[in-house]
Amino acid sequence: MFAIGKRGGDSSGLMKVPSPRLGTALQAASFKEHKRIVQVLLNQGAEVDTEGGTHGNAIQDAFFSGHENIVRILLEQGADVNASGGLHGNALQAASFRGHEILVQILLDHGADPNVQDGGYGSALQAASSGGHTRIVKMLVGKGASLDVRDYVYGYTPISLAADKGFNDIVRFPFGTERNGADLKSHCGRTPLFFAAKNGHGVLVKARLSSGSASPDQKDHYGSSPLSIVVRHGHMEVVKILVATFSVTYDDHDNYGRSILWWANQSGNAEV
Repeated sequence: MFAIGKRGGDSSGLMKVPSPRLGTALQAASFKEHKRIVQVLLNQGAEVDTEGGTHGNAIQDAFFSGHENIVRILLEQGADVNASGGLHGNALQAASFRGHEILVQILLDHGADPNVQDGGYGSALQAASSGGHTRIVKMLVGKGASLDVRDYVYGYTPISLAADKGFNDIVRFPFGTERNGADLKSHCGRTPLFFAAKNGHGVLVKARLSSGSASPDQKDHYGSSPLSIVVRHGHMEVVKILVATFSVTYDDHDNYGRSILWWANQSGNAEV
């Protein structure tokens, strides 16, 4: 796969691995937790922050895979904890997504910025929220992670991601604080209440409504309300919660002329 030359020689050729997924030799060794090979490569002059592969760089590979011993070696060699690139954006996002609490703390102790935006989720807090890692969410918020950050593609906030997947502790954690972001809308105009309702998470719907800041009759950019979305998905428990909360106008239409009753019949949920 690759050959290791003499120290002081041209090591550029030995740092490459034919796999576009693993990237450089240092990344491959870091990902597979081959400690001795990592050390040899570094002794031969491998650049610790060279970009490539699925995870962007060697330190991301180590953090994504949860290899604390490799992480410490790379940090001793001056790896940039905020280096960006790859699927998860940076090392803190990779560790947060995977739920590696110890590694997240190591990164924060080494100055990782929790508000750097990059990668598929946007920020480390979004990655942790999407994975349901409550303790990491608390760690990041304690270090000043912003709740009002939104991803580039859909505009999902950390709270929206957690609400969509039904992670009660994460959705409810920031409520009652002075922080912003609990009810920011996505690019299509939906708040966490929409996401919790859409997937039938009744406990979260009640929590959002009891907080006093979520409106049950709000509408997204398509003119859909949380109730119309719940009806089309057939979540009876959530329908009852919403109907008991506010006065329902069943012939109210969205931007395309579709009423709640229309959605009930169209989706086969006429019993709603």
